[in-house]
Amino acid sequence: MMQTEELTEIGAQAAAIAERLRADLERQRQEMGPEKWDARRQQALEAESRETVGRLYSYSGIPKELSRVTFDSCDWPAGTEHIREMYQGYREWYPVDGNNLVLMGNIGVGKTRLALCIVNRLIVQEKMQVYFVGFADFVECQSIHADRAARREMRERLRNTRVLVIDDLARAALSERGGGATWWVEKLWATIDWREKRSLSTIYTVNYDRATLEKKVGAATVSRIFDGADLVEMRGPNRRKMKVEGVPF
Repeated sequence: MMQTEELTEIGAQAAAIAERLRADLERQRQEMGPEKWDARRQQALEAESRETVGRLYSYSGIPKELSRVTFDSCDWPAGTEHIREMYQGYREWYPVDGNNLVLMGNIGVGKTRLALCIVNRLIVQEKMQVYFVGFADFVECQSIHADRAARREMRERLRNTRVLVIDDLARAALSERGGGATWWVEKLWATIDWREKRSLSTIYTVNYDRATLEKKVGAATVSRIFDGADLVEMRGPNRRKMKVEGVPF
């Protein structure tokens, strides 16, 4: 164990190094002049910001083409103006104290797009950690047939990411035959319970109404998803059939 004198000497050396660095930076600023120095500093900040955003997207699970989906990136065909107005109300949505968002509606009305608009803004402007997963991947990566390392990584992201998006909740791996809860329902419950206890926010997109969803995942699970969440019931034409260029709806 280091003696007090040694620790004091190390602290003094660190302070001296920090002072020399500050002096070097000040000398460089004087040599370059205020305008060039500020421009160089701004360039460094912008480069750092791009690097941070790149890392966040690498983690997020959002494909590159969908990273360009924003509140301003799409034309709105006739008959969908009300959806555009509704979108604008969520420009500033922000995860606070584990608040959840449920986007509910028929196929093609814009649920996935709105979720992407929200989380892309959080990544780019707020530098916030986001993980976007389709429900089919949610199920596949947690099955006993999946690679163990992949299961472990998926569980970590599902549990601890600041904002989680589960797209097409309960759609892909469902048995219409009923017969009670299955293993993936338990995985979903465990994820919801973990995140709720740690005040982490989740955005869900859902093609079903609440009653239908209860038949698929159980009333208790649905209660944990909906109760206290901001519910957005989206209506309108199926934009996929309108052949609008771009992204999932």
